[in-house]
Amino acid sequence: MKTFKLITTILIVLLIGNCAEPGSEDETPDVPALTSLELRIQAAIDNLNSEVPEWDYIYELGDDFDQNEAPKFATRWVQFWQNIPTDLKANMDIWEHYMSDVDATVTSFNTYVIGLEYGQQPQSTDYPITSLDVLDKKLRMIATLMLGEQVAGRRTLFQHSYPDGASDLGFTNEIDFKSYIQNNFRVEKAKEAQMAGSMNLDYYVPFPQSIEGWIDTQGFAVDFTMQQKVDLAQYVLNVIGGELHDSFPGILVVPSGAEYQEANSLWTKLDFSLFDEIHFTVVPSCEATDLDINLDIQMGNIKEVISKHSQLRWGIAGLAVYEPVLSSCSNTEFGTYQKEVLLELFDRIDELTQTNQNHAFSGVFADFLADGNVSIIKEYWTGKPTD
Repeated sequence: MKTFKLITTILIVLLIGNCAEPGSEDETPDVPALTSLELRIQAAIDNLNSEVPEWDYIYELGDDFDQNEAPKFATRWVQFWQNIPTDLKANMDIWEHYMSDVDATVTSFNTYVIGLEYGQQPQSTDYPITSLDVLDKKLRMIATLMLGEQVAGRRTLFQHSYPDGASDLGFTNEIDFKSYIQNNFRVEKAKEAQMAGSMNLDYYVPFPQSIEGWIDTQGFAVDFTMQQKVDLAQYVLNVIGGELHDSFPGILVVPSGAEYQEANSLWTKLDFSLFDEIHFTVVPSCEATDLDINLDIQMGNIKEVISKHSQLRWGIAGLAVYEPVLSSCSNTEFGTYQKEVLLELFDRIDELTQTNQNHAFSGVFADFLADGNVSIIKEYWTGKPTD
C-alpha cells in the first residue's frame, strides 16, 4: 500500500513538472489580465444604452486618475464632424484607431457625435440645451466615455461640441443672446468645468468652436460692424473665462479662428488673458487669393494675438488642409502638393516659435490627409519635446 502511494506521488510530481516545462504544447502565453477597475469601466460604457451611471459612481471609478502635469508639447488627431458614422460605437473605433500608434498624446474623443440619448445622432434642434436635467445626463454619458480614455492612459481634452447647424442659437437680438449667456450658457459651462475638474481631465475648452466663428454665425449679428462683433465676443469671454478656474484647475483653453482673410483683423484685439492656452484653427486656402498671401495673413494674425499674450501657451490645434480649397492651387498631384503645404506651414509655425516660445499644442484634421502625409505630421511631432 505504501509502495502504491509512493509511486502515485512520483507520477503526480512528474506530471506537474512536465506541465510547467517551458515550450510545452499546453503552455498559455502571458496575457495581461484586465483589472477590476478596467472591467467596471468597460461595463459602465457597454451599459450606457440602458443605464447612465450617477455621478457618485462615475467619480468613484475616476478616483485613481490624477491630472497630468502640463506637457511641454501635446499632439492630437482631430476627427472631422461631417464624415462621422451614424453609430457611436463606430466612432469609438475611430478614436481608438487614431490613438493606436501612440503618435498623438491627447485623446481624439469627440463629443460632437454624442446625442442626448446614447447611440443617437445629435440634432441641431436639441440646442441650445435649456434643461439642466438633459445637460446633466449628457455630461454623465460623456464622463463615462472619458473614463475609458483615462484608463487607457491618455491625456484628456473635453470640449462640448455642438452638432452641425446649431452654431446659430436662434436669438433675434443681442439683448436676448446676452441674457442666455448670463443665465444659461454660464451655468452650462460651470457644470462642465465642475465635471472636468472632478474627473481630473487635462484640458477643458468651454466654447463649441472658435469664439470668432461662434459670434460671427449668430443670425442677429449679420449686420453688426466688425467692432460690434469683437465687443460681443469679448463680453462672452469675460463672462465665461472669469469663473471656471475655481472648478477646473487644469489647462483652460480658448479656441480662436485665424482663418479670416483680412490682415490686421479687429479680431486680433480680443483679450484672452483669462485663459491658459490659445488653440488656433488654420485653414489654408487659395480660393480668394494666392496661397502664400493667405498664409501670410493667417500666420500674421496669430503672431499679433500671441505677441499680446506672451504668458499664454498656444498651438495650431485645428490644422485643416482641405482638398476642395487646395486642389486648384496647383496642377501637381494633390498628395504631393499637400505635403509641400504642410512643410511650409511647419516652417512658418517654427518661425513663430522662435519669438513666441510657448508653442505647446498641435492638432490636425486626419480626414484630410492624403496617403503618406500622416508620416509628415508624425515626423514633425517627433521633433518636439513632450514631457
